[in-house]
Amino acid sequence: LEDAAGQTLIEQGALDRGFAYLKAATEAVPNNLRYSNDYRVALRDHQRYQDEETFFSQMVQKVQSPNTNIEFALTYVDLMRSCPKPPDGLVCQAQYSYRSVAVLNDVIKASPYNIVARYARGLNNLYWPTLMGHLPASQNDLQYTVALTRIQKKIGPVLIPQVYAALGDVFAKDGKIDQARNVWLNGLNVSANQTILRNRLAIARDQLTTEENQNIRGLGVYVDTN
Repeated sequence: LEDAAGQTLIEQGALDRGFAYLKAATEAVPNNLRYSNDYRVALRDHQRYQDEETFFSQMVQKVQSPNTNIEFALTYVDLMRSCPKPPDGLVCQAQYSYRSVAVLNDVIKASPYNIVARYARGLNNLYWPTLMGHLPASQNDLQYTVALTRIQKKIGPVLIPQVYAALGDVFAKDGKIDQARNVWLNGLNVSANQTILRNRLAIARDQLTTEENQNIRGLGVYVDTN
């Protein structure tokens, strides 16, 4: 109820009350990714990036768990939005990305089958320019994530097409069009919500790599951490 009330109040413009309810829900059940995600995304959407970092850095000191650390890692990804646009903000974005990956590294070391942490780390590396060599690390994590969706039956239907889309994007950014389309086609067989995959498949083959590197997963495109 606190989570629902907080979201409703924010939609109505009562930000302070809305944030207070979302914060209360998160503090009551720190390991619930839905509540903490709702609070963090609401802060992000209203450019309260520093509030995000402050709250979740304090949260991980109180409750050390994979889920609290994942949310803390994602605050650094959100903070990339506060950086100047590339190329001026490249160093700023890189610093936040590395901080995020460092936190996720610890989560994955302790919980190698954590699908959300794997996905988050894969996305962290996916948005870098191809020439900087981050795609192999992204591919490794996203392939791992796709494999985990097949055995972790409790994964929500929203995540599955996103995971397949991201793995295909790795290949598309690298100019491997057939491999990219094959991943997306495979995703159609297991995804109830196919919109993102069909949108990828609708992009002309000769435009795909450029589109990926500029508008879909390019430098300066914000990572949606929701």
